[in-house]
Amino acid sequence: MSSVIYRAKEYIMTTILEEPYMMLRKPIRGEKLYGNDQYEGYCKDLADAITKHTGIKFLIKPVADGKYGSPDPHNPGGWNGKQDEREISDLRGNGDGN
Repeated sequence: MSSVIYRAKEYIMTTILEEPYMMLRKPIRGEKLYGNDQYEGYCKDLADAITKHTGIKFLIKPVADGKYGSPDPHNPGGWNGKQDEREISDLRGNGDGN
């Protein structure tokens, strides 16, 4: 697949808020933070470096339940956490299916 196709799409990066990998950034007095500027940490820095070197863009989205993912028979997708978020993303056409 052409690298132009990868750059033309914004990918959703699901994450867990956990130091030092991904944390909410504390705004400076009066500062309003939006989008990826709300976050800091190793994974944020890595995503920024990938974007800088390749042009591939990411939208950071913490998982709603804060879990990494495990089988969950009570969830319609059969999973919770990041795995469930991935399944939802794939169904909406936001994931790559891998």
